[in-house]
Amino acid sequence: MRRYILTFAIATALLFLGCGNRSADMLSTENVALSDIPGDAAFAKVDASQSPVPANAEELNKADLENVDPKTTVQDKKIIRTGNISLEAKDIKNTKRSIDAMVKKYQAYYEQDNISAGNSYTNYSLTVRIPAANFEGFLKELENGSDKITEKSMQANDVSMQYYDLSSRSKSKRIYLDRYQKMAGSAKSVKELLEIEEQIRKLQEDIDSNESMLRNLSGQVSYSTLSINIYYSVSGNISSPNSFGSKLKEAIGSGAALIVDIVIGLLSIWPIVVLLITGAVLFLRWKRKRLKN
Repeated sequence: MRRYILTFAIATALLFLGCGNRSADMLSTENVALSDIPGDAAFAKVDASQSPVPANAEELNKADLENVDPKTTVQDKKIIRTGNISLEAKDIKNTKRSIDAMVKKYQAYYEQDNISAGNSYTNYSLTVRIPAANFEGFLKELENGSDKITEKSMQANDVSMQYYDLSSRSKSKRIYLDRYQKMAGSAKSVKELLEIEEQIRKLQEDIDSNESMLRNLSGQVSYSTLSINIYYSVSGNISSPNSFGSKLKEAIGSGAALIVDIVIGLLSIWPIVVLLITGAVLFLRWKRKRLKN
């Protein structure tokens, strides 16, 4: 009797041991499977030995932040530099030619080039985009010119964290996008295929948005922006076009120009003026004759 009991116990132990090994084998060979739950949760069941596809946006963001390399962000700063400078010009034409030559010399370009002129002043409003490596040289040469600097302000905006965060997120989402695209080829039903395609669409939109922002940041970092205001007094006394003297001279000049415009306007309608004068003369003659009678 004891022998039968011992044999039964050994058989039972071997049976449980076999079931455990079979379960382990099934877990080790299980691939990505979709559950019956609709939405993002359908993609959460993934083999623990593989890099899991994120079940939601929160998981994706955590994975993105883990991929940021702090050494890279410290070594390669992303700085957006902008500045504003105002000049009193002794010779407006010569100053503008000098800046044109500097733009070519430092491989820059005009983003904006406007001029305004009155009877007593001429004013240039320029916006120059300069390669970041040439910004200091351009600014130094401009400051060493013969014109007087009346205003100057410079700003530096560090966008390193934003830049590398966007770059990391874009790379991570491309990895996940590749995995979803591979999963689409092994979809077992139309439902699974539609769910996978929806995830692919969302990832592609996020990637496009991130890369668009990256291109914008890269452009601002690569080319610094300098706004240059140049003003010049025709009378020889350099003053701002907003001063009282310049406004008074401009008002007098505008009044004289108005008189000229009125005279020219009357000359342009001379037939009507002749008829009016002739009518007035005839009326006066008729009135005089009536008074005599």
